[in-house]
Amino acid sequence: MFTNLSQQNFQNTNLATDQQSYYLTKGVHAFHDLMDVMQNLDPYHQQLLTQMCALELLNQMEKNYVKR
Repeated sequence: MFTNLSQQNFQNTNLATDQQSYYLTKGVHAFHDLMDVMQNLDPYHQQLLTQMCALELLNQMEKNYVKR
């Protein structure tokens, strides 16, 4: 039984790591796409988009914090 629990914990850890890697990779690609868009904007819209992204990031962090 101990072996089964250890194996299950190991599998859960691997699954969590795979999910974190997936979302990190997805986030990096989204960030690069955003940087491409930002380069084509005038300074006013660059600042506006930056502020919108910062607010969304704070909202997501707050949601994740509340879940814990």
